[in-house]
Amino acid sequence: MMTGATWPTVFYNGSNSPILQNKLVASSLTPAGWSSTGLQELTGSPASSFVRTTAGSDGRIGATWLRENAIGFTQSSALGWQTTTVATVTNSNDSQHAPDVAYLSGNRPVVAYSDNDSIKVAAYDNLTWTTETLNIKTGNDTGTHVTMDVDSQDRVGLAYQTGTGVYFALRNWTQSTWSGTQVTPSSASHLSLAFGPNDQAGIAIIDGNDLSHAWFSTQLGRWVSDPLASGIGSNRVNLAFNSQGHPALSYVSEGKVHYRINEGSGWIDAVLPIGMDAATGLTVTPISDSEAVLAFDANDIPVIAYYGGSDPQNPQLLLAYDPPVAPEPTAALLAMFGLAGLGLRRRSA
Repeated sequence: MMTGATWPTVFYNGSNSPILQNKLVASSLTPAGWSSTGLQELTGSPASSFVRTTAGSDGRIGATWLRENAIGFTQSSALGWQTTTVATVTNSNDSQHAPDVAYLSGNRPVVAYSDNDSIKVAAYDNLTWTTETLNIKTGNDTGTHVTMDVDSQDRVGLAYQTGTGVYFALRNWTQSTWSGTQVTPSSASHLSLAFGPNDQAGIAIIDGNDLSHAWFSTQLGRWVSDPLASGIGSNRVNLAFNSQGHPALSYVSEGKVHYRINEGSGWIDAVLPIGMDAATGLTVTPISDSEAVLAFDANDIPVIAYYGGSDPQNPQLLLAYDPPVAPEPTAALLAMFGLAGLGLRRRSA
C-alpha cells in the first residue's frame, strides 16, 4: 500500500473479481473513485504473490513479487504500469524467498530476494537488471526472509534470517563490499526493515506468534530488541517511519487490528474498533490472520489496509484512517477478494 503526497494505491490478488480474476491488481483512489489495473496473470494455484511496495522520490510507485519461479517488478509511470521480470529463481511461491524493493537516488529501483537461500540484489537501469550475491559469510548458514531499504546516502540495507539468527547488512552502492552484524540469535518467520528520516534503522520481527522491534543503539554500539506483543495472528508485518522519525507498525492480534507507534516515550498501542461501523454499514472486524499494512499520508496520518468482514471465506479489503477511527465511507471498501491475495508494503520515502 502506498500513500504520502499521492493517492492511496493497494496491491492484491483479484482471484474473486469477475473482471480481474486471477490477476495481480493495483488499485488507486482517484477523484472519480477506485481505478484498478490487472498487472500480471496469476497462473496456477491461488496462493499469494507476496507483494511488497515502495515509492520513488518523484512519487512513482514500485512493487515486486514472487510468482511461480519469477521475480516480477512493476512501477507506475505517465504511460501506465511498466512491468518487467527481475530474475527466474529456483524457489516457487515460497514466502521465505519473496523479494523486497527500494529506490536508489534518481529513482533507480533495486530488488532483494533469496534464491536457493542465497541473498541477491538486483538494480535496474531502465533496460536491464544487474544482479550480485551478498558476500557476507555467516558460517555455513544461508539466508532467507530478506527485507530491504535504502537510506538517504544511497546505502542499501538488508535484514535476513540465517540458521543462527537475524542479520543486518549494509553497503554503499558505489562500493563493492558489504558490512554486517547479527541483530538477534532468535529466529524469524517474517522481517521488515526500514530507515527513518535520519537514517536510523529499525527491524520489525515476527518470531512464531511474537512481535518485536529491533533498533541499533549508538550509545551501546549494538542492536537492542523491544518485545511488543504476543499472540500475533498476522503472518507478516511492515515497519514504517513517519516524517518525525517515529517507528510504527500494525498487526492483527486476538481478533483486533493494533496500531503501535513509539513517539519517544515508549510504544503506544491503539486498537481499531470491531463489529458494525455505523457510518459505513461495514463489518470492520479483521480476519484473524490478515496482514494489517501501515502507511502514512503527507500529514503523518496513519492509514491501515486489512481484510475484514463477517464472512472469513469472502473477506472485504478495508482501508482505515487515523486509528481508532473506522474506515471512511468513500474509501473503506475496495472489493471482495480471497485472503491469500493480500500483499502490501509501504516504507517512508
